This record gives sequence, C-alpha cells and structure tokens, in this order.
Amino acid sequence: MVSIGLALVGLAFMIPTLFFVLCGIVPIACGLIAIVVGILAKVRASKDPLNWGGGGLAIGGIIVGVLCLVAPVLYIIVYAVFIYSLSR
Repeated sequence: MVSIGLALVGLAFMIPTLFFVLCGIVPIACGLIAIVVGILAKVRASKDPLNWGGGGLAIGGIIVGVLCLVAPVLYIIVYAVFIYSLSR
C-alpha cells in the first residue's frame, strides 16, 4: 500500500513538472522510494504469503514508481534540448 501510494503521489506531482522544471524533484524522489518499498514488499510477500499479502499492489507500485522516475527525467531532457535549440 505504501509503494502504490507514494507512486500515485509522485504521479500527481508530475502535472506541475509540465510547467516548472524543478518540480520534477518530487516525482523522482517519490518514484525512487516507491520502487524500493515495492521491492521490499514483493520480497516479503513471496517469502511468507500468508502473513504478508499485497504482492500485486507492490508490483503496481514498482511500475508506477518507474514511470514517476523516467517521465520527469525525459521531460527535463526534452525541455533542455528545446531551450538549447532556441538559443542557437
């Protein structure tokens, strides 16, 4: 639950990234934490499925966390290339 929650918070903070480049820090941080927590949850769920459930939520958190990690970085790169091309 924590992994998917953090990933969704990071996904929500990607909207301001479209307008302000430095807002990409929050989705990247939430994405990294969501990936780590999701991996830990998936390992626990696979070792002891009776006590630790939520393996599917952990996988969802990992996937959305990767999206939160990759999308702002790509946006910042595209924005930097666009600004550089305008300055030439």
